[in-house]
Formats: sequence, structure tokens, C-alpha cells
Amino acid sequence: MDWLFDHRSWVYLLLASDFVIVLAIWWRTRKQPLLVIAGCTVGLTLLFAVVDLFMRPETDREKLQRTVRELAASLQKPVDKSKVAECVSDRIESKKGLNKAGFESELVRLADEFDVRGVKFSDFRSINIDRAAKTASMRFNVTVDSSKIDETSTVACEAGFVLEDDGQWRLQRYKIFFPATSTDEFSSSELP
Repeated sequence: MDWLFDHRSWVYLLLASDFVIVLAIWWRTRKQPLLVIAGCTVGLTLLFAVVDLFMRPETDREKLQRTVRELAASLQKPVDKSKVAECVSDRIESKKGLNKAGFESELVRLADEFDVRGVKFSDFRSINIDRAAKTASMRFNVTVDSSKIDETSTVACEAGFVLEDDGQWRLQRYKIFFPATSTDEFSSSELP
């Protein structure tokens, strides 16, 4: 059912379109059964909204986006190393061959060294989730606000995640692309 709620805007649009079409036909014909159909559409929309807002669990797509946003929040001043640890898998594939603790320490060091004031993620795309294999990948844009860099620049990140036994998605690997529209991986000795 994740697919239904991941595309909830389409569901609302379909239900609203149905309501408007039925109401327009009723306006021209004044046939009572059309009002019943319109009422059923409103009822179905309300039921979907209640389930969407109050009863459904978080979808895998939402969990992945939350993991990325929590990682970003943990890298802002003051850096929260324990929160970084919650977002990174024990099986991290570091560019420098670091284990999880080393990767976290390197991220914290870079965030402190570059005085990261803010990290924004946008344009989540190419989200592929394989629940059976417990893996996922997605691409998104990252904009870092730092007092050590004159201007903010946006890079693209292609991240791979693994679903851990506790049901949380954690970062396992990443690639950086600069500029964000590039298809060539950006390599730097600074990247952990």
C-alpha cells in the first residue's frame, strides 16, 4: 500500500476530479443518483484523508527522506555525533575505507572545520526501494551553508541505504556529483 500513499496527491486529484465531473453532470441533468455518487466521492475522500493523516504508518520513501534530513540536521552547529551514528549503517562503504566510527568522526570533523551552519536537501528523485533485498537508493540535491565557503553551492548526491533489523533505513554508500547536473562523480580527498 506504500505506493498509494507515496502518490497521495494523485489520489486526491482523481477524487476531486471525479467530484467536479459528477457535480457538473448533475447540474445539467438534475438526476438525484448523481448526488449520491458525489456524496460517495466526498465520503471516500474523507476516509482516505483520515487514514492518510492519522492511521497509516510512515512509508519507506518517507523514512528515507527523514533519514537524510536527520543526518543534515545533525551536521549543523553544534554537531550531534550520536544523531549522525543513528543515520549511518555499520556496513558503511567509505571513500577512505573507514569503519562506521571513523566515518562519523570524519563527518563531524568536516562539519566543524567548514563551520557548517545549514544543510538543505531538495529534489528527491530516482528513488528505488527493494524491500526484499533490504536496499534502497535515491538521488537528491544538497546545499551546504558554511562560513568558510564564500558562496553556497549545490551538489547532487546519489545515496544507497540498507534496511537494518530495527526497521530503520541507514546510509550505506554515497556518490557526489558537482555541479548537481553532472553525471561524472566528483572525487575529493576531503570526502570520508
